[in-house]
Amino acid sequence: MCIIRTIPELLHHRYLMHFIAQPSFQAYIDSMQHGGTRQALTFSQIRDFQIPLPPLEEQRRIAAILDKADTVRRKRKEAIALTEELLRSSFLEMFGDPVTNSRGWKKIKLADAVDLVNGRAFKPSDWKKKGLPIIRIQNLKNPDATYNYYDGHFQEKFRVKPGDLLLSWSGQLVSFGVFIWQGTEGVLNQHIFNVRPRMPFELEYLEFALAHVVEMCKSKFHGIEMKHLTKEELNTQFVLYPPIQLQTDFTLKIRHLRSMKTEQHSQQCELDNFFNSLLQRAFRGEL
Repeated sequence: MCIIRTIPELLHHRYLMHFIAQPSFQAYIDSMQHGGTRQALTFSQIRDFQIPLPPLEEQRRIAAILDKADTVRRKRKEAIALTEELLRSSFLEMFGDPVTNSRGWKKIKLADAVDLVNGRAFKPSDWKKKGLPIIRIQNLKNPDATYNYYDGHFQEKFRVKPGDLLLSWSGQLVSFGVFIWQGTEGVLNQHIFNVRPRMPFELEYLEFALAHVVEMCKSKFHGIEMKHLTKEELNTQFVLYPPIQLQTDFTLKIRHLRSMKTEQHSQQCELDNFFNSLLQRAFRGEL
């Protein structure tokens, strides 16, 4: 880490900040770091990078334009964070803490509420270039993660369809989670349960209720080694079962918030692209 101080008569500090943040400067930094380990830049390497230096008033004008665009972009990120917080807090607001069940909802043992169907144990030799996608934990956590494919025979219970509720139960603690599958039809890999309700549930309600169960189970783990949340352990846990109408109200709220979040992310991408375009134009002298 180093501190870069400008000469105020020559270089406006906000102009320099935006220059350092632009992709071309970041690419320069990356190009100076070779090998398998991250290496530090030298002062001479930083000093050697040339910066366009228009008159000070022009620097202030450019910095003001970029500051304004960046403020809009940051406010959109804050809006996304607020929506995410509303998503997290909505369950507790409507149903209370599942641990204390202060509102007295009916409690049902998970073994009576759902069937947990584990995925198929694929071998690397099963992976193909075409066929149905094999849905692995990384595909749940990251929609852009690559897929392996399978074109052979499999039991119907391993088939995953859009809208299925999936629970990842193995790996590092960050790998655990509950997801409504939004992708195409595929084949379920091991270490993921397909959660099949045995009684009427609103899917989004069950998703959040199970997420609380998973978090409670995770809190009992210690250390950084691989963890496994077994079917037997999950089946002994309880979920709250409020009236279906209340579950429906919750589902409508969650779908609305998720729709908002999707739109906000789309706007964020547009703002990021616009800001990066401004950065490039600014330091080409085109603003």
